[in-house]
Amino acid sequence: MKLKTIKIIDYYIGNFLIVILKPIVTLFGIILHRDHSLKLKNSVTILKLMGGGSLVIAFPALLGLRKKYPGLCINLLTTKGVTSFARTLNIFDNIIEIDYSSIFNFFHSSLRTFIKTFGTDTIIDLEAYSRLSTVFALLTFARNRIGFYLEEAFWRRRNA
Repeated sequence: MKLKTIKIIDYYIGNFLIVILKPIVTLFGIILHRDHSLKLKNSVTILKLMGGGSLVIAFPALLGLRKKYPGLCINLLTTKGVTSFARTLNIFDNIIEIDYSSIFNFFHSSLRTFIKTFGTDTIIDLEAYSRLSTVFALLTFARNRIGFYLEEAFWRRRNA
């Protein structure tokens, strides 16, 4: 798929899912009172789909995580274009790819990836403008979801 197609899918399907999921998530947040302490337990998943710049910026923090929590499993959820770069960083225990070469491969690999990352302790979403990455992070049921906040990314605001 072309980048333009991916952006269209992200915009329309992402907006649709955010509108549906936001009230449900808010309600469950009120009911469950989940522990959101920053103590890491078993795994962290970094979500970076396009470009490696954010990984370069996050590299010192990732090294800090590795040093402080040597037994922590650090996963990277990415696409083929970022994988080779991510391997050179030598920080990730697992690199999980989403294949967007076709619409079928995109949805199939997204489902496979979702199964692999379900229940991760913490997910760090480095995709500042993606709506679907926000939805994906939510659906993993991670105890903590961390991501960039930009004024334009209204869907990431807590009380939006």
